[in-house]
Amino acid sequence: MTKEELLKRKESIEQAIQNVLEAGEEFQTRNGRVKQASLSSLQAQLASVETQLSQYEGNMATTEIFVYGGCR
Repeated sequence: MTKEELLKRKESIEQAIQNVLEAGEEFQTRNGRVKQASLSSLQAQLASVETQLSQYEGNMATTEIFVYGGCR
């Protein structure tokens, strides 16, 4: 995934965590609606995305620009 994709994924996971904290997750079953918060799963996904993002930040190559005047 690109860094931009990871940042978007991180944002969506953080929003999902906020939603779970506020209201939980609802599922439709044959017997009715069930609320279930899978906060630990979302936190694990967030940790994974943050680990991938840290690799982008830690492995950024330094670019040096050399200016060559050339011969006239």
